Amino acid sequence: MAESSPVEYVPNDNELLETENLEIVGEDPGNGSLKTGTVPVRILTEFSVFNLETKCLAGLHSLLAPRDSPHLSSYCVVGYVLPVTENAVDDAGETLDPDLEDCQYIRLSTICSMNLFDFDDDQRVLDRRIWLETKHAWYIVGRPSPAYAQLFKDFELAHELTYVLLSSCLQDHQVTISSFKKRIQAEYPPDVVQSFEDSLRNDTKAQFIMQFLMDFSHQGIVSTPLIQKLFPGLEPDEELLEEIPDLDEPPVAVITPRIDQVCGRLFKYYQSFKVEGHSLVGVGSSARREAIEVHGAYPEIRWVSDEVIPGYYDSVRVDNVLYQIKDIVLVELDRDHERTGVASISEGVNPLANQYWFAQIWYFFQDPQTEEMIFHGQWLEPGSHTIQEEAAHPNSLYLIMECADIPIGAIVSKCNIQPFHYASPLPTFNIHQPNNFFTSFIWDQNHCRFINPTEQAVEDVLRASTSPMPCYSCGVSQLENLAQIPILHSSSSPYLKYLGHTFYPLDFVYLIPKGNSHLYDIGQIISIPNSEEVQVLKYRRLDQPQGPFSEAILVPTTKVSTIPTQKLEGICWAKSYNSMSEEEHAAWCSLPDHYIIYSADLKYSLGFQLHYDFLTSEKRFLQFHEPLRGLELFAGAGGFGTGLGQSGHIKTLWAIEWDEPAATTYSLNHPDTQVFNQDCNLFLSNAIKHSMLETLDGKLHQLPHPGDVDIIFGGPPCQAFSGKAVRKRQDDPRVTLVCNMLSYVEYYQPKYFMLENVERMINHPLAADLVNKRFIGGVTQGMLKLITASLASIGYQHQIALMQAGRYGVPQSRERVIILASRGDIPLPDFPLPTHTFNRHATRKKLVNGKQLQPIQRSGGNHPFLHECLCAPLPAATIDDYLGDLPAFNWDELTPASQIGFTKPVQYSSPPKNTYQYHLRGRKSKVSQHYTKKCGSLTTERVINIPLQPGANHSNLPEDLQFLPELKNGKPYKRYTQTFGRLDGNGHISTLLTDGPNPSSVVKSIHPHQNRVLTVREYARLQGFPDSYVFGDASDHSSSAATEQFRQIGNAVPVPLAAALGRAIGKAVVKMWKDEDEEQMRVDSPEL
Repeated sequence: MAESSPVEYVPNDNELLETENLEIVGEDPGNGSLKTGTVPVRILTEFSVFNLETKCLAGLHSLLAPRDSPHLSSYCVVGYVLPVTENAVDDAGETLDPDLEDCQYIRLSTICSMNLFDFDDDQRVLDRRIWLETKHAWYIVGRPSPAYAQLFKDFELAHELTYVLLSSCLQDHQVTISSFKKRIQAEYPPDVVQSFEDSLRNDTKAQFIMQFLMDFSHQGIVSTPLIQKLFPGLEPDEELLEEIPDLDEPPVAVITPRIDQVCGRLFKYYQSFKVEGHSLVGVGSSARREAIEVHGAYPEIRWVSDEVIPGYYDSVRVDNVLYQIKDIVLVELDRDHERTGVASISEGVNPLANQYWFAQIWYFFQDPQTEEMIFHGQWLEPGSHTIQEEAAHPNSLYLIMECADIPIGAIVSKCNIQPFHYASPLPTFNIHQPNNFFTSFIWDQNHCRFINPTEQAVEDVLRASTSPMPCYSCGVSQLENLAQIPILHSSSSPYLKYLGHTFYPLDFVYLIPKGNSHLYDIGQIISIPNSEEVQVLKYRRLDQPQGPFSEAILVPTTKVSTIPTQKLEGICWAKSYNSMSEEEHAAWCSLPDHYIIYSADLKYSLGFQLHYDFLTSEKRFLQFHEPLRGLELFAGAGGFGTGLGQSGHIKTLWAIEWDEPAATTYSLNHPDTQVFNQDCNLFLSNAIKHSMLETLDGKLHQLPHPGDVDIIFGGPPCQAFSGKAVRKRQDDPRVTLVCNMLSYVEYYQPKYFMLENVERMINHPLAADLVNKRFIGGVTQGMLKLITASLASIGYQHQIALMQAGRYGVPQSRERVIILASRGDIPLPDFPLPTHTFNRHATRKKLVNGKQLQPIQRSGGNHPFLHECLCAPLPAATIDDYLGDLPAFNWDELTPASQIGFTKPVQYSSPPKNTYQYHLRGRKSKVSQHYTKKCGSLTTERVINIPLQPGANHSNLPEDLQFLPELKNGKPYKRYTQTFGRLDGNGHISTLLTDGPNPSSVVKSIHPHQNRVLTVREYARLQGFPDSYVFGDASDHSSSAATEQFRQIGNAVPVPLAAALGRAIGKAVVKMWKDEDEEQMRVDSPEL
């Protein structure tokens, strides 16, 4: 953690002096600068400025002096330093602030100059950052140290005001004082706006501003109406006056009306939105309003019908109001009344939601002991009491999975309920008429999802209910409890039902392993003598790989064991090796839970036959229906779309990507996809207007219409959600890209929607105040609330999960949040179950409702064996599993000219050794782009001298090659054990970064068995890209080209994770088609 800077300058024990030979962790000394090409560019954060004569803190304005002025030698600057890399600077050019344990504490050499407001004439960009220059480097100024924060505040305020003035004038030649005020009032909180106004009245600060205005006099800044109004004494230099250049307009997020309604409740400084499309909001309710009678303290209650069954009724009259089954009522109960599912209550704007409880009536009865008249009701929560909280519509209600017996006398009145449909207007909230609600989904707070069960699913639950009268909540609870009890069904073909599975004799099953192992044992059921135990023949996996499909090969043992039913953990399917060709092997083993056995006389179970029939029907359905038509947003190089395509259920027909090199890569590898190198906002605007747009190849194309798109998916840029942003902004415009993405869903109304992002997105606030560059207050977890409230408002059931890519067959630790949604009339798919063990599972996130967002588990956490939540069928994929067949090379065996490796396609070093390599290679005989990024000579020499053992690092270097000798003992920089670290071939890699392999960083990147860093192809493989995938121009092997290729790979969604999600969606689609066919058969054959 950062150490508190002293008020007086005293060198601390960890302080390093900036010299020509100073090395910064993560910086390649041989590759120069990202900015100047001569000296490196670095980031300075947690900094302080001192006057060397007084040893006291000094204002940053003290460094405003002519270049190399002797005055500057009177000051010193200290702080934490890190290099500028792809992972230290975001896509907006702003610096990211890492964990300070990764940084060195440096005293800079004498400052040569301070640079402010650099204007790029070619790019038309005004630089917002503060730069310091020394003889050895340029430094981008980040946040001040805590001790320096107050002194820096005035300078920062004046600097920010000057930036806003300059950018306003450059964007608008005729900007006025009125339009300027509107801008700052929209973008900044009231206290900052007031500070801006005070600064303009302060002579000292006004002088600071005027100094920079005059520097821009040749751009015509001084002659604008705004500047002339604020500083009437400034005279432009007529000889230098030129036409004012245009700056790019700030981004405007195009959103649709219903998404706009949600955004308006969450964005404190509501700007940068442009609403397009037909409005269905704010037009009032289309439902007929009834006169609602409110009951007094002692209402008259009487039954109005005979008993449905003894003691139970379907209607009652309270005073003069008739209540029937399915009515929704307001209930007044003591707040201490037991409600197990309510962790916390968030106050909403609807007074009824804050005062009363809500319940749906399932039946009435009379207590035989007390003769009290009671109704059994399922609770509903106002939207403000769900995870949506402030984002919820004030009139929204959601059923929850809880019910209770409630005195009829507690009923206050009926709820006026409007049926919900995404294409119908939502009611306008009226504080004077708050009883105007609508219902849509069930809020399942234990699993963080909003769901809409099909009518058939509801009927099945009610039919299974064992209560005297049906109740959906009771039925679900009873079925869940029943699933925990093993039930043996005796017949000519006995079978066992347990945990939602049906086990037949001869089924292959997963078994909870002994000890601390997380890898399932596998056996074949020989017999089911009773409900408490089964007899199984144990099978084992191969000890050593023996070519393709090794992971899927099972070998029978002679051990027959009696296993407690509680150790059964699922079903898998094994097929005889002799009955398949190699292509059939590959297809069979590519599916989860599928294995092969070297046996000609393998006997198949009834369960296997049913499963095989399902696979056959899946192929038939796909031939008849075609894959889902996909639109990918923020497509990057195409990892997400590639994985979904591998599932066989989704075909991406349109992709939108702003970055041209990434869009080019996408187009090269997906020739059947229309790739638009466009802004997503522009695309949506043109789609709504039925205009045409150019694709990457320059051809005009008609954009898809509503009804053309079956699934929309993508991962919006994640930098706005980073906890490391130095220049945080309220309502960061990049955040609005999520609003734009949700607007695509409102406009196109696809069957499915999927959003992927970093797990930090869950905790990202909205409408927060910016205090000392940190968000304070605002809407807690505002981004998550925005997404859930928006999806619910446009009629999409949805669920949220944290997924660890390593648990889906990638040798990489990469944790992501996935939001999966389906239109209200389409069944919501389940998330895919983990397929691989992994020593780092997804973390848990606490939500605003007090519940935890749990990682996906195979047993849902209900199993009595504690370690099962990490269990999986396959061992974790390793780096060697993925890279072991690629041709080897070492930097020290190559000439400097060819040191990067194989610049042309080269033969594989061996046949594929496992299933991973088989599928990654496809039909290719040679591998391309198997080269590294060129490093400086010193970095190269160090990498070559790292010992060939897992985990070896900089501390193992010879004395003359030591990297920062003070790191050798691990103190004070104990986290640098991965610097110049060698990977473990039997382990995994940390999250792939967009910088690519950087040996001097704090992430291991040296090949496990060769003296070099990872190549472009190896990086791509570790993200799951097939070897046929080409990144950019394969003939360009320059450092800049390799940097771009690594960036595209590091930004991608791991292909195997995307494929697992695609299969999960496909499974739900096939089931829906199958159910539709069966329903049609019932319609066509009434006798059935």
